[in-house]
Amino acid sequence: MTPQNSIFTVWGAALKQWDVLKDLSPSEQEDIRSFVVFWSGYSALYITSRDEVCGIGNNGVNLNLLGLTGTHYRINKAEQPVEIKCLSKKGLVAISMGVYLGAALDREGWLYWWGCVCENYGEIRTPHLASDFPRYTLVSCGAMFIAALSSDGWVYVWGRFWNTEKFFKEDPLLTTCYVTYLSCGVGHLAMVTNDGQVFTWGDGRLGQRGYSSYRYPEHDDIVRRAEIDASCSVVKSGGHSTLFLSTTGQVWACGANNGSNGFLGVGSPEEVVRTPQRVALPEPIMEVVAGWSGTLLTSYAALTENGSVYVWGKTDVPQLVTSVGTSLVGTFLGLSTPRDIMIQVRRPSLVPPTSSSSSSTPTSDSDRQDAPKRGKFGNLKYLDLIKNHFNII
Repeated sequence: MTPQNSIFTVWGAALKQWDVLKDLSPSEQEDIRSFVVFWSGYSALYITSRDEVCGIGNNGVNLNLLGLTGTHYRINKAEQPVEIKCLSKKGLVAISMGVYLGAALDREGWLYWWGCVCENYGEIRTPHLASDFPRYTLVSCGAMFIAALSSDGWVYVWGRFWNTEKFFKEDPLLTTCYVTYLSCGVGHLAMVTNDGQVFTWGDGRLGQRGYSSYRYPEHDDIVRRAEIDASCSVVKSGGHSTLFLSTTGQVWACGANNGSNGFLGVGSPEEVVRTPQRVALPEPIMEVVAGWSGTLLTSYAALTENGSVYVWGKTDVPQLVTSVGTSLVGTFLGLSTPRDIMIQVRRPSLVPPTSSSSSSTPTSDSDRQDAPKRGKFGNLKYLDLIKNHFNII
């Protein structure tokens, strides 16, 4: 996993699976190159082939979550696509959406944020620079704060914890090692270092910080190491949980473990799991994702090395939903995209396939994962199961 926001790919025809995008004209759909869907599937931001950033769907009078400006500022809903000019032509490479704010990162390392990003409650800002320095490589949003990773391995935070007064303004967080990846939950942050350690910061009342001695609120603004023996490559934060992917393909989890917040899949009857435990997955894992929204119920998905996909959260045991060699993006068709993931749109090649490439056997891992194929999801019960798991994101 490289130290950048994860990117998935879909074919252009799949855009019709998302309600917020399906009514766009054929030319508008054809022009989309990457996008994120959020707010339980009712909002989307997308980037066109001309590097225009557009928003459509729910915006919120008291949020302006699409980052709209001018006459569209703080409208409740954008029925048609609206260009966000202050984000267009910037070369954005990442967009992350929280509950009350959003953030974006461009290819030069400039960081932007918008929404409820002011020290005074109730003030709403349009997209603007969060930093005077173009040094960031990754960004993730919590409910009311953002965290960004700089090119030299430092982590900085902006905003506030859920319903607290302290406001952070590009404050650095101290860790003992170079940070390579990070992910935000509602009120906490998890960070992976170059030597495989995981450090956490923020709220830990439901076990999401990953260590047994957490004290509220004394520890909220203190970085501490999670109590996990495995060396990790990636972390993914649920609303009130943390998922750890080890370098050997094992998945661990801690945090809230119940029907309201989502089950961790660790086989524990405890509603709060304070230290990381192994998730009951039968195969080595190469990718994990987590999704949560205003409901704060988190769902999880994992992709195995042989292409099998498991989902859990609404169930306490990971369930195999497909074993046909698809990618994780198939589990989110028509639903909100998982946290901190930009979905890129693949267009059919204009060059006719050669006889050697017209075989039904995929010629590459990318073809095997992303190419549209008959019966991609196998029995329809698998698709129903997937949607049942992720319709809360």
